[in-house]
Amino acid sequence: MKSNQFNKTVIAKTGKGILSLVNSKGSSFSDSDLVSYSEENRFLFTIWSGLLGHSKFNENDDFFQVGGNSLKAVQLVSRISTQFSVAIQLTDVFLHPTMSEQIAIILNSEQKTILPSIKVGSRPPLLPLSYSQERLWFIDQLEGSVGYHIPSVLRLTGTLDKEGLGKALAEIVNRHEVLRTVYKEEGGQPRQEIQEKGGWKLEEGKTFHKEDKEALQRYIEQKIKTPFDLGKDYMLRATLIEQEEKEHLLVVTMHHIASDGWSMPVIVREVA
Repeated sequence: MKSNQFNKTVIAKTGKGILSLVNSKGSSFSDSDLVSYSEENRFLFTIWSGLLGHSKFNENDDFFQVGGNSLKAVQLVSRISTQFSVAIQLTDVFLHPTMSEQIAIILNSEQKTILPSIKVGSRPPLLPLSYSQERLWFIDQLEGSVGYHIPSVLRLTGTLDKEGLGKALAEIVNRHEVLRTVYKEEGGQPRQEIQEKGGWKLEEGKTFHKEDKEALQRYIEQKIKTPFDLGKDYMLRATLIEQEEKEHLLVVTMHHIASDGWSMPVIVREVA
């Protein structure tokens, strides 16, 4: 099943990543290289390749020139800290972006640390909003917040398991509490309320022939611009549109109160 994303934010970031890959050296570790390198090198190679999704790099390549970005750098810091039990900062990755430099930091680090596991904390009866969420909630109360919708249209080609797609998207909503959080007012103040799992459904939309381009465009715009009711709606909704037996469009709309431009690539990756 192929998917093409039409979200301009996502495409821009994906395009930048592709440009970085085109400009990279393109060299990579061979099996003999990995055998000859130290255990630390091999572990760091595994971390890099897992984050970048490929192994076309060597120990002197810049992390940010072979597909890395600021979000992946944060993940890199976390994984290095966990794997090697060392204290490494995000600035270390930006100042020392090659594997060889990072290995030197790991080997020369005197400040060893074993990070404590993160435990689930107790929640207050009324969950407050973050400052940005509160701002968006007030905007929605005053004038609506259609301008803060984050839409994406995915083209799905091939035999589609509709039931499986619906279950996969529902599981994502179950997994990420923010997508099933509603925002209600109590005592004049907004509060968060997390919905129970299992209530989200994929909407099966109308069927359009390929030649019905204008009608299809209007229908998609209608789905994207339908306002969210922040007090009761899931913050992700999806409509499946059939064009032919083996060609569908999936219209996904999220609200910025629960997501940002990074969210759609994460969802696509989880569904895939």
